[in-house]
Amino acid sequence: MGDMMQKNEDPRITRSRNLIIDAFTELISEKDLQNIYVKEIANRANINRATFYRHFANKEELYKYYRV
Repeated sequence: MGDMMQKNEDPRITRSRNLIIDAFTELISEKDLQNIYVKEIANRANINRATFYRHFANKEELYKYYRV
């Protein structure tokens, strides 16, 4: 996913997005999407929920991004 980084994108933004994707990847391998909560993704990624919402509107948007 790191290769999707935009030119001039702040590395902290890329890092937090990658933490979210990695956490989601782990969780989606453990359970169904409907049983995954944003709080759980944020906890697994060691970020707060506000950071999650800076990147994705909800878990469904994250899932669409993940599937690409």
